[in-house]
Amino acid sequence: MPDGSTGINIAQPRAALDVRGSQVPNRPAAIFGSRALGTGGSTGPNGLLQYYTQQIQIVPNLKINGYNRISQASDQGMFFSDGKGTEGANLNGALIIAPWANNNDTLVGGMRMDKFGNTEFHGRIKATKVNVNAKWWSDFVFAPDYKLMNLSELEKFIITKEHLPNMPSEAEVLKNGIDVANMQALQQQKIEELTLYIIQLQKQLNSLQSQISGLK
Repeated sequence: MPDGSTGINIAQPRAALDVRGSQVPNRPAAIFGSRALGTGGSTGPNGLLQYYTQQIQIVPNLKINGYNRISQASDQGMFFSDGKGTEGANLNGALIIAPWANNNDTLVGGMRMDKFGNTEFHGRIKATKVNVNAKWWSDFVFAPDYKLMNLSELEKFIITKEHLPNMPSEAEVLKNGIDVANMQALQQQKIEELTLYIIQLQKQLNSLQSQISGLK
């Protein structure tokens, strides 16, 4: 176009590069990559050696579980592969989204996602709502057969360990960080145990008040 816009499969490109893929589900509109080192090759019909490709794909129309079990119908996606398999298997590598920075810059932010979905962020995350899947919750504390540690035992534990029972120590937290869902459940357990202690103390206080009233 006169303004420099260039299109592929589109008559009126809307940007410097405008690529229109097909509506076939799971068909990439663009693939960016290079030869995957260590993969075997054979001569194709065009006379070129054929290799698997280490790549990033942009897919505008996905099927349910298309390319990845997290995908829903009609999603759009960006996928990465180290090219070590015929179906885009990803044995190694990860996707990085980050600003360019000198290697000595320790304050640089960014995101790294590996093949398992484990995601590492450098920087602050802001959100209006966070929903974390929990593996357990603490309401078993209110079961009739739950054994609540008596206060004298609790005091001895705190003096010896310098942290609450079943909670990580300061050294463990500083070394390993915290699992947010697990920590929230542990803290809720301590709140519920504290509630039981308050109820016990209130009963003892009521009993003492009754005895005092009887003496009067």
